[in-house]
Amino acid sequence: MRLSEGTLVAVQKLDKIFPSFSADFTLAAAIDHKVGKHLPQDTFERAVVQQCSLAWRLYCAILILLSDGFGVSSAILTRSLFEYVVGVKYLIKNKGNRAILHGFHDYGLKTLYESMNAPLPELEPTYLKASSRFKKSEKWHRKGISELVKDVGLGNLLQTLYKLTSSVAHGDAMTSLLETGGAWQQVASSSNSHFSEISLEASYMLMSFLYRDVQRCLRLDCERVVVAMGLANKRRLEAFEASGKASASDTVQ
Repeated sequence: MRLSEGTLVAVQKLDKIFPSFSADFTLAAAIDHKVGKHLPQDTFERAVVQQCSLAWRLYCAILILLSDGFGVSSAILTRSLFEYVVGVKYLIKNKGNRAILHGFHDYGLKTLYESMNAPLPELEPTYLKASSRFKKSEKWHRKGISELVKDVGLGNLLQTLYKLTSSVAHGDAMTSLLETGGAWQQVASSSNSHFSEISLEASYMLMSFLYRDVQRCLRLDCERVVVAMGLANKRRLEAFEASGKASASDTVQ
């Protein structure tokens, strides 16, 4: 299993706070191992495996932040994980659509080239060809986030999880209250704790949703583990809601 020392330490810390977390995490890690061992048969499968690898790293980074008490920071990464999961689910849903796959590939080339400080001249023709396919600010899927999320069946999370994590990802005023002192700081500090628990449950939920689709798509032969992770996710969300800290209508379900 591709686990860094930082991730292992984080899981151990979180298991002391949230009983059974280590066992639940092991399910996710087992599926990640299966994905990592999968040999892509074509460009589509290579794209799915690559995006799953990035999602896994994001998930582990969230756990490391959570284990050190960085609730707001973990919520920002949870928002990024949400977007990755939505993107992979959309790619899988449109398997066989070469236009979408080519768009995904060309957008990656375009973004990589534009991020370079001094791109090599020989890369420019490929970049120009790839970038010509997109209008200004257009993404590879050519959809707004609301349309994209609804398209993959996660529309109920738009006004709950996504809106909540966006409030800190965009540097809204609430975040600055952490530094103001007094009563407002106490409110903001409790919000940090709230974000920690929401991020822990939401990130696990998102990985469960992702692996359910990926297992079917790549035929990973780990359906039992995926089902077990789904049941663990359901149990965790029900316990979180029963704790009175959240409800299905205002957090992650």
